Amino acid sequence: MRFEKLVTIAPLSRIDPDPSALTERVAQATLGSYQALWHPRLLSQSATLPVCALTTELPLAGPGQLILVPEASRRFLPESWEVQARAAGATTIVGEETRARFLARLWEELPAEAGRPAAQVEADDFMALGLARLWLQMLTAYMNHVSTLDEDHLLKEVLAASSAAMVDDQPTRDDHLRAAFQVLMEARERVYGADVHLLDLCLLDARAGLDRIGRQLGWGQPINVFASGHTVEYLRDQDAAATAQFRTALDEAKADLVGGEFDEVASTLLPLESHLWQFRRGEQSYRDVLGRTPTIFGRRRFGLGRHLLQLLNRQEFLFLTHFCFDDGIFPAKAEPKVRLEAPDSTTVEALARIPLAADNALSFLKFPSVLSQTMIADFVATVALVHWPMPETPWYEDLLRMTRYANVFARFSTLSHYFQTTDPPAISSSIS
Repeated sequence: MRFEKLVTIAPLSRIDPDPSALTERVAQATLGSYQALWHPRLLSQSATLPVCALTTELPLAGPGQLILVPEASRRFLPESWEVQARAAGATTIVGEETRARFLARLWEELPAEAGRPAAQVEADDFMALGLARLWLQMLTAYMNHVSTLDEDHLLKEVLAASSAAMVDDQPTRDDHLRAAFQVLMEARERVYGADVHLLDLCLLDARAGLDRIGRQLGWGQPINVFASGHTVEYLRDQDAAATAQFRTALDEAKADLVGGEFDEVASTLLPLESHLWQFRRGEQSYRDVLGRTPTIFGRRRFGLGRHLLQLLNRQEFLFLTHFCFDDGIFPAKAEPKVRLEAPDSTTVEALARIPLAADNALSFLKFPSVLSQTMIADFVATVALVHWPMPETPWYEDLLRMTRYANVFARFSTLSHYFQTTDPPAISSSIS
């Protein structure tokens, strides 16, 4: 069975939607339905690349078309549209929400084809390619830029990669996938030519995802791990292999350690002596377990105060993350990097960009909008993500997969590298 066209009708009225109007359900439906069409079994039987149609520009159904309609899009369709589409000869699959459900329906409803079953074909890298293609389309619109994508070249590489995947020729598949990602990267560079720094912030806690830190580090992408002294001791006691893996990543500058205290207690309520004890006890734990102490201060729970910068200077911290994830109120900064000044004129450079949560579809549908904002407004284009180790969402792994082939949108960076290689902020800001 050959497809003349692969189409999803996304529940969007425009390709550059207002981020504040998006919901998790819309994000799941948009990403899931579009990426499902990038399965190599479908691509190898198609004459074109998948299309993301809008509810305001419904496609004219015809023979040989495969059209996916998420449940979130159905209310935007004319009453008789589904009947007319089938009568016109299009294959329509209607009413699902997620990538996994769309793929399951596809294999249930499409006729069996010669060759290997779809379940045995490695499709994850193609899903990442589909996400990159959608992001580029959205980013181009957000930047008010005309498309410069070489569609013919991309189509040639994708179809070659999918054909190789169907016969299990992995080297050929990877070569063509790499070329396809390069085509997307070149188009993005014509939209915005400078590097975008992607800061991946991983929260390490004894009660959340500690068993997945080994998988996280195994990807080899630069990462910044938030961990207290107590947490690294717990990691050593529970998983010696992951601890050794973490030390190796730190030694190879593929990871940064962010922390400082032994435990994340309510430090703003502690007497000064107790707060100093937390730093001294934490330093001992870090040295015993990881052979080093953090040079970047950060914590998950609220703990920012007027006296903090003076303490950090005394403890020889070089940088600071100026945000917290649990409790408290702190002043938000418009710039990604700031230089904070204490009452005694002590200063420290800090990351102030509030990160996106990497555990939901909504953040990844908003990703092109966030990219466009930092490209337009920031002197150092910066995007930050935060998550527990290896969040159970496919799109975070898609991002990791696409960066194995090319830095299509942003370059993963450790905080140390980010602070040391980018221009410092020119103006100091009071911490009070």
